Amino acid sequence: MKTLTKTPNKVAEPKERWGTFEDAEFWRKEDFLRWSPAQRLNWLREMLTLAYRSGAIKPYSQEIMK
Repeated sequence: MKTLTKTPNKVAEPKERWGTFEDAEFWRKEDFLRWSPAQRLNWLREMLTLAYRSGAIKPYSQEIMK
């Protein structure tokens, strides 16, 4: 990504940006907001499935609701 820098005696010159963590987070959030509600729900289901299979979280127990 390039941004323009202003110098006193020169026309704005492009400055190369290598990308920071903040840049990546901004673009990730921006992209996520462009998704439809159905796409967001599908993404959430995929992430939960991944978390269950990896053992990161345990599936919700239905016994609590009884």
